[in-house]
Amino acid sequence: FPTWLYRIGHNKAVNLLRKENKYAQITTEQIANHYENNTTISVVKEQAELVHKLLGKLKLAHREIITLYFLEGFSISEMAQIIGISEGTVKSRLYYAKHKLHEALKGANHV
Repeated sequence: FPTWLYRIGHNKAVNLLRKENKYAQITTEQIANHYENNTTISVVKEQAELVHKLLGKLKLAHREIITLYFLEGFSISEMAQIIGISEGTVKSRLYYAKHKLHEALKGANHV
C-alpha cells in the first residue's frame, strides 16, 4: 500500500514539474540529517550545501533515484514500482547517478 500511495504522489509531482518546468528540490536539512552525529554541525552544513548544489545539476531522473534511495530509504524493487520502470533500469540509473555525483564532487575538489 505505501508504494502505491507513493506512486500516486510521484506521478502528481512529475506532472507538476513538467507543467512548471521546474526541478525537484532537496533541502539542505534532509541531506544533513543523514550524516553521523560525530561530525560538527558546520562541516555537515557545508557538505550538505555542496551536495545539494551538485544534486541540482543532475538530470531529474538521476536526482529522483538518489532521493528515493538515499533520503527516502526505498529499496530497488519499491523504487521500480513507484517510478514505473524495471528494477534493472533503477539499478542502472542509481549507478550512473552515483557516478555523476562522484564526478561532480571530484570536480569540486572535495573527494
